[in-house]
Formats: sequence, structure tokens, C-alpha cells
Amino acid sequence: MDIGRKLIVLILIFLIGGFLVYNNFFGGKAQQEFKNFILVGWDGVEREHLYDLLDKGQLPNLKKLVEKGAIVDTIATTASTETKPGWAEILTGYNAENLGIYDNIDYKPIPKGYTVFERLEDYFGEDTIATLFVGGKIDNIGARGPHKICVNCITRYPDTREKTFYKDEGTTAPTKRPGEERVLEDREGDPYFHTKDALDVYETALGNAANVGPKAVDYLEEYKDKRFFAFFHFEEPDELGHKDKGGSQGYLNGIMADDYWLGEIVAKLKELGVYEETLIYVTTDHGFNEGEVHHRSAPNTFLAANEKGLRNDGDRKDVAPTILYRYGIDTKAFSPPLDGVSLIGAENPVRIGYFRSARTQMIYRAYIQNYFDQEGVQARLYTGFLGETEFFEVPKSGEETRKIAERERRFGVVEGEEIADRIVAGEFDGGTLGSGSFVAAVHKGAPLVAVALLGYDASPAKSILMRKDVKIVSPDDFKGKTLISPRSGPGTAIFLREFLRDMGLDLEKDVTIIDNVYEDDAKKLLEQGKIDGGLFTLGEAESLVRSGKAYIYRPMDWMNSELSHGLLVFHTDFVKNHPDSVQKFVNGYVKRIAYEKNLAQEQGVAIQKKFQGLKSEEHSLPPRVRVDLLEEMQGLLYEYGFIDTKISMSNVVDHSFVEKAMDTQ
Repeated sequence: MDIGRKLIVLILIFLIGGFLVYNNFFGGKAQQEFKNFILVGWDGVEREHLYDLLDKGQLPNLKKLVEKGAIVDTIATTASTETKPGWAEILTGYNAENLGIYDNIDYKPIPKGYTVFERLEDYFGEDTIATLFVGGKIDNIGARGPHKICVNCITRYPDTREKTFYKDEGTTAPTKRPGEERVLEDREGDPYFHTKDALDVYETALGNAANVGPKAVDYLEEYKDKRFFAFFHFEEPDELGHKDKGGSQGYLNGIMADDYWLGEIVAKLKELGVYEETLIYVTTDHGFNEGEVHHRSAPNTFLAANEKGLRNDGDRKDVAPTILYRYGIDTKAFSPPLDGVSLIGAENPVRIGYFRSARTQMIYRAYIQNYFDQEGVQARLYTGFLGETEFFEVPKSGEETRKIAERERRFGVVEGEEIADRIVAGEFDGGTLGSGSFVAAVHKGAPLVAVALLGYDASPAKSILMRKDVKIVSPDDFKGKTLISPRSGPGTAIFLREFLRDMGLDLEKDVTIIDNVYEDDAKKLLEQGKIDGGLFTLGEAESLVRSGKAYIYRPMDWMNSELSHGLLVFHTDFVKNHPDSVQKFVNGYVKRIAYEKNLAQEQGVAIQKKFQGLKSEEHSLPPRVRVDLLEEMQGLLYEYGFIDTKISMSNVVDHSFVEKAMDTQ
């Protein structure tokens, strides 16, 4: 070979090697340095018990796996914490609304092409990869076609805890209410009715680990010479929890049995000489309620792997996108878009701390209608329950969110100050804050920047509401009364005080003020006669007035109602390091506003709610942050002692993202 040809070869080697290094370390697709993939499913593992057994050395095989790789927390945020929706979400990356699988009773077949198995068959070609589904359970990972189930039958016999087979049309299962006639409903099919046709192996209803484990090992032997993706499902410890209760010794033994077979699977891979080219993930579909025979509220799950790089605090829906990412499959073109995101690589979602109110609902509607996905950015909203410290992902489903809110009205009731603190701590990239909370946070040194205006009160949306039996004729009638301000940051406390000053009252002597009262508590206090009135939002005011328990004394016309507004804010470092993600997020938000405004104009759809001089929040287009309002709010916070200095609020506002978003309209 002459010198010129040698030089060309060296250059090509350098370029190819450099490309691979760049791809691995600077955001390219994950390289397929593996051939095979095994997803091991341990059904119903409560994460706390798993970690406890790991710490005690009682899960030696899982310990070896995570020592080489990682184990991270995940959580179930959509659908019930049951087997059918759990594994369906894990194996597809979609939520209940997209799958039509909400719980073990309300279900249908997963649409064709949605599962990891089918995605891989399509990507590689059905003759190039073998897909295996081997499991212990029956119907909940079943593949029956159209059938009937009894919806009012008990699911297990109370004395033996054995299954009643209530999902069979000819069931003899007792009804929940003795003597009732059985109610049978049609179902289109089990979750994997369509999926089974794409699989090389589909074998379920094997029972316990002593049956599933050997089958898994046998199939590894059979497919050792071919690329394969395998899902091995173990019914333990779930089945033992239903019989012996969550946390019992029998339940813990089930987790240890799973670990034993994990060791056998690894040993077989090593024997076959394919371990080093096989990725192994271990996960669970839901947890298990401690001391109970059910898992009705057990969302804490986990994901373990024999590779590093998994991001913590994911969702069970993230397993499928992570697997697909590791195969190098571009999921952005999927329709509908996946609800989960990869826990490895460049697909990190934008994490938004979220409080639930009318001011933030446009962000939520953009979220569930995939406006952010359409802009090419993954987004997640996180919120919590009033009085609890843990935040969790807001379901990307209007139906799921509604169900949570109906069960617990304190859903989404979190303070702007708490969201700001979590942004500063790095838990979130951005968040929704009220104007008062934002001004207070930046005065404390929080590195935040406001990029867009959320909902605002263009007209009064709050009012002074008084109990029906409290007659107010003149300002003097307020003396001796007890009034509340709602739980909504420092702004509402100031709004109430400004009203009282406008009425010529002494805040210290004439009235008793209780600040930061949750709306349901305020309603109860009013009904019980423990308060006389206060500042109320439109929704609560309408409810109390219509029920005859209160009347609106005065809409909030004593000051600029626009001071009450929400803001989309981000950590300044996130804006600096990820401006494209911020821009795409703002683009999606702006497009949703434009859509709703066009809908209202073209079809006459009423977006705003009105009641006795009150009007719900509006959204501007463009949603440009109002520096003048922030300056005014800052002045009030200073006057009332919430802050002790003043700054130029224009220094903590960035209009550029909204301006660029408007250019795309």
C-alpha cells in the first residue's frame, strides 16, 4: 500500500472513530453495543421492601446486577396500580387514555403496533429478531379475544384468597353483594390480543416462579444464536401478597424467589457466552399496600439495569421509551406521541413544577394535548397534595387528572414558594408561580427568570364574600369581624388588606385576619360561623352564593385586578444551557393560546366564566410578561414588609422567547 492510500485509510479511521465517540458522549443516538435485551418483570414489588432486602444482602443477584449498572426510583402516575395497566404502560410507553386500559376490569386490547415487541419487529424485520413473552399470570397479561366478564363478582375467595375466575363468562364466582344477579359485560379482548400475533413466543399462565424460571432458561437456550428481545414475567411477590398480605414473610420470600431466578437467567447467559452482549432490565408494575391483601394505592416502582446512566425519578411508562432509545429507534415520529420518555440519553424532559388553578390550566391543556411534543420537546408537570412534601408527575390524561381531583380535592394545591425552592434545588427546570411568589423568590436570591405570562385577572375574578347572616351596610360594620385571605401566596394577603384600608379600617384594631386558608377549609369555616367572610375566588364565591350561604359584597375593584397573574419561570442556568428547550416549550404554550382564542372567535365557544360581576382569568396573545405589574407588586410587598429592598424587575424577565414564538404563528 503506498503512502497516499495509507494516509486516506488513517483519516477514515480517525473520522469514523471520532464520530462514534461524538455520538456516545455528545448527544447522538445510543450505540447498539448489545445484541440481546431481557426485561424481567417482578409483579407487585413494593420498592421499600426491595431496597430493604438489598441492604440486608438477601437479593444477591440483583445486587450484582446494579453494582455493574444502576437502580432508580420510578412511579405509576396514570391508570390504577394494578397488573393490566401496569405492564401495558411498561411495554408500550403509553398511558391509560391512549391504551384504553385503566384497571383490571376496564380494559381493551392494546392497539396494533404499540408494544416494544412490535416496534422491534418492525425496526429489525421479523426474521432478524426473536420476540419472547413468557409469564406466570393468566388474564392480566392475557391475549384472549372478545369475551365477557362479571363486573360485580368478587375477585378472590375471602377464606382461601384463591382467584374466582370472575373473568370467565361461565363463572360461578359469588357477587360482592350476596344474592345479587351476576352482571356480565363484553370486552373486546385482553391487552395482548393483537400483540401475540407478532411474537415468536407467547406463553403465559405458567403460575409461580418455579414454572416460569425454567421456561425462561429453556428459551434462552433455544434462541441463543439469534438476536432476541425477551420479557420474562414472574407473578411473585404479587400473588403471595394477595394471600399472605403485603410485607409478610411469604411476600418477601416471593421477591427472593424472583432474585434466585434472575441469577439462573444470568448464569445461563454466561454459559451460552452471550451475557456480555445482553442488556438486562428488572422492573415492577406496581407496589403493594403494607399489611393488606391489595395494592389499590401502591405507585412506588423501580427500574434496575446492568448498565449505568439511568435517570432517577422516572415513570413506569418510561421503560419502553428507554428500551427503544437503547436500540437507536427514533420515537419522535410515533403517532400518537409516547407518553413516557427515555431515562437514558438526550431525551431528558423539561421538568415543570405546577400548581393547579385557573391561571395555569392553559399550560396543562397544552400538556395533555401534546403541544410540547409537537414542538419537539418532552415535558413533565409535577405537583403535590396540600400538606404533603412529595411531588409526583401530573397525569398526561384529562380523565386521570379528573379522577384524582375527585378523590382528593387538595390535589395540585402547592405554594409557589415551594415550587421556587425546588427549582433552585435542581428538582425542576422551571415552574408556574404567582406574581407575588415570584417577586418574593427573586428577592431571596432565587436564580429565576420569568419568560411568559400565564392567566391573569383582566377583570375582577376575586371578591369580598360575606356570610349570608352578616349584614354590611357601612365600613363600621366590618369592625370586630374575622376575615380570611386564600392560600395563594403573599399577593392575596395584600389584596385583602388593601380592601380594608380602602374602607378606612385599622388592620390591627378593627378586624381579625387569617391568612393563607385553603378554599375548602375557608368554606367550612364560613358554614360553621367561625369566620364572617373574606377574599374568595370566583369558583368558591359562586358555589357559596348559589347555595345561599354567602353573598358577594364587592368584586375586587379597589385595586388593579391584573396584579393577580401567573408566570412561567425557569432557572437561569437552564435558560442559559438549554435555550432551545425553553423556546420549544414556550412555542407550544403560545400555540395553545392561539388555538383557544381562534376557537372562541370562530365557533363562539365561551372560554371565560362569569358570575355576578366576576370573570375568570384571561390569557394574552402574546403572553408577554408585564414588568409594570411586577414593579407594582414589588412595591406592595415592600410596603407590607414581605421584602426589604427593591430591584429592577426587568432584570429577571426575558421577553425573547415569547417574541420568537410569535414569529412562528
